[in-house]
Amino acid sequence: MSDLRNRIKENKSEFDEQELPFGHEARFQNRLKKMNRKPGRNWLKIAAAAVILIATGALLWDNDSSELNSSVETVADLELERQLPEELEIEEASKYYEQTLDQQFTALEEFYADDDSKTLIEETKNLIAKLREDYKELEKELESTGDERVVLAMIQNYQQRISLLEELVQKLTYIKHLKQSNHEESNKNA
Repeated sequence: MSDLRNRIKENKSEFDEQELPFGHEARFQNRLKKMNRKPGRNWLKIAAAAVILIATGALLWDNDSSELNSSVETVADLELERQLPEELEIEEASKYYEQTLDQQFTALEEFYADDDSKTLIEETKNLIAKLREDYKELEKELESTGDERVVLAMIQNYQQRISLLEELVQKLTYIKHLKQSNHEESNKNA
């Protein structure tokens, strides 16, 4: 690549048929500098979205709970519907994933309506509420410091929430299977 640049510099007069407008190169350099700053920030947004999408996909992909999977929209489906741009700000991404988590809780509450399940769902909601409070503190810290490590902590906060949701689905599925097994046993004995 440097050979090509050297050759162009050496033969610059052959390439210059028209003069550039005054200040053109300076404006171009400014644009390049602005473009060079964005990828780091976009990378974090893309990484956050990817982590959340993968974790939520793993959460919803459970062979034993296919009924639940059909009643809950996956994050990937919602992403396709909304066509979120790459330049999505952290605040907008946060709102989007908060809505997605809320929708998943609503679907779980509808699908698992028994008292045991409701208790587990409420306990998990309380834990996630604490994580939401921590997230708000992280937002304030990001605002005041601008430290990229805070963004990583925010991503980890969402990962913890998704992990709690995954554990909840596993427990609810286990309870449902136990109840079905007990019901089948009682029908066989009757």
